[in-house]
Amino acid sequence: MGTKRSVSRPLTWFISLCLVFGIWHLANNRLSVMISQIYNPAFGNILNDQKNIGVALQRVALERGDSIPLYGTSDLTNTNNPFHPVNFFANRGGIHVNLIGQGYYQSLMQLMNYGSMGNTLKGKKIALIISPQWFTEHGLTNKNFDMNFSEQHFLSLMFDPNISQSIKTYVAQRVRIMVEGCPEAPEVQRYCDLYTSDKPYSKVALFILTPYYKIRLELLNTKDLVKSYNTLSKTKYKAKTAQEPFIPKTAINWEAERLAANKTGKENAKNNEYYMDSRYFERYIKNKYKDYKGYMNGLSYCKSPEYDDFRFLLQLCKDLGIQPLFISIPVNGKWYDYCSFSKTDRQQYYKNIKEMVTSYGFQLADFSSHEYDAYFLQDHMHIGWKGWVYVNEALVSYFN
Repeated sequence: MGTKRSVSRPLTWFISLCLVFGIWHLANNRLSVMISQIYNPAFGNILNDQKNIGVALQRVALERGDSIPLYGTSDLTNTNNPFHPVNFFANRGGIHVNLIGQGYYQSLMQLMNYGSMGNTLKGKKIALIISPQWFTEHGLTNKNFDMNFSEQHFLSLMFDPNISQSIKTYVAQRVRIMVEGCPEAPEVQRYCDLYTSDKPYSKVALFILTPYYKIRLELLNTKDLVKSYNTLSKTKYKAKTAQEPFIPKTAINWEAERLAANKTGKENAKNNEYYMDSRYFERYIKNKYKDYKGYMNGLSYCKSPEYDDFRFLLQLCKDLGIQPLFISIPVNGKWYDYCSFSKTDRQQYYKNIKEMVTSYGFQLADFSSHEYDAYFLQDHMHIGWKGWVYVNEALVSYFN
């Protein structure tokens, strides 16, 4: 009797666990279906934290295929600009963009994000805006990393069998450094320590703890699905059937759009010689103008930890069959000259980016020649009125 009871108890536990995981799996699948049923591509116009740190909202848009996945950092945030993609394409039916990113959402964050998508990005075209300011001497700071870090992205990449060991090791090493001192990431820190250690007991501990981290990932996936569904439920956009993307209802006269952007820029940048938005110059520059003279002397964008992050991002795209368009944005030449940032260094940076992107066989929309182009930027670093017209033209050309 005792033996039968001792045998049946583990069996009961096993069956119970199977039922729990089965119900859990079905619930996740149901949530995914519900998200796809209420999704509207107009949601892509919204910069949303859940979209940035999760998987579900990005995945449903990619699977529908009726919007342009546009990744970047703070350039994406100025949606008040009439030439920003969400406004520029608003009256040109057939084109939607899906904005993903925010300030400091740089190469390492992009790497983990793309790596968390499984096969969803395979064969897909995407676009990424690259900013020179990513490539500072110290690269991404711990503070700025923390504001964008997603444990779900990280663990999804680490458990994806299609991602190479070299990429996983690099990511674990970088994340271990970046979460240093972060009280909210002890589990991530422990995982990185074990994953990157060569000590035998670390390998054993990692093997033992792997099921725990996989369950942790599944919990994060469920949390993402619930939050994503709630996010969509609260938006004003109603469900819309997927449609063929990227075909404007009317032909776009790009030269006319550039002239219009030039006119708008001129109207909005009246109080300075650097083609900066007047309100920006008044608020951030005017009272400190003399202090800025020469303050960038000796700075460089040619040596930075960002280069390795970017290199592994390129490798991931190649390994997973992703088809990215990289968009290289210039600095404000007149302003950088005033601040004494070496012109030679700037040109070398542009060359570095071009060589890296093309060496992996990817396409580059290179706007480095527009450093001195009036109203290409709206301040010293962010895409402006005319700049967005050039970017929009590159997007339509690449995705059409």
